[in-house]
Amino acid sequence: MAKRCYIVHTSSNYEKRAKRSLELAFERTIRQKKEQLKQATVRGAARRISKLEHQIQEMEERIGEVLLPTETVGNREVCQYPGYIFVELDLDIVSDEELSEVEQAAFAHKQRQIIEEIKIVVKSADRVSRLGEPLHNNDRMKVIGEEEEEEIQQQHSFTVGQQVRIIRGAFSGVDGTIVDVQDRKLQVRVEMFGRSTPVDIVPENVELSER
Repeated sequence: MAKRCYIVHTSSNYEKRAKRSLELAFERTIRQKKEQLKQATVRGAARRISKLEHQIQEMEERIGEVLLPTETVGNREVCQYPGYIFVELDLDIVSDEELSEVEQAAFAHKQRQIIEEIKIVVKSADRVSRLGEPLHNNDRMKVIGEEEEEEIQQQHSFTVGQQVRIIRGAFSGVDGTIVDVQDRKLQVRVEMFGRSTPVDIVPENVELSER
């Protein structure tokens, strides 16, 4: 999944408060789902467990960093874009060529549910008025800085065929093989229930395996 940098509208002079509120809202939502997963595990509710594991993984992979660019004016650090903060999100629906038409429709429906839930979380954050449009790549580099963008790309440099271990999300601790590398997204083939399955993972959620 490839995240894009979205504009978030807030009130001037309340950018820091909006940023922290949005970060806490994301953390709280994922924490609540993990607590629900624990309860479902105790009850042995297999379908509920599977659904929550999928939701947690999707959210962790689709939600990125909340950004507040600042600049120094005199002796003060001020907001570079008054009335705005930015958040890295993946709100796109992806397809899987291995699925049938009916399965793909169900797969897309699950993604839409997660995307809508993420949008609701953004709107519920204190001092956030609405979620805007994603920035173009050039504008994104202005927000996070060209040096940081290059560092991110270098830090997560993977190639097809590498053995990796998933370190975050519902598949945490699972080893797999990279079968496809795209912009800010890896496809890793893992063994699940005796079957080889490709899963989409963001680079920061994997590390090279020692095996």
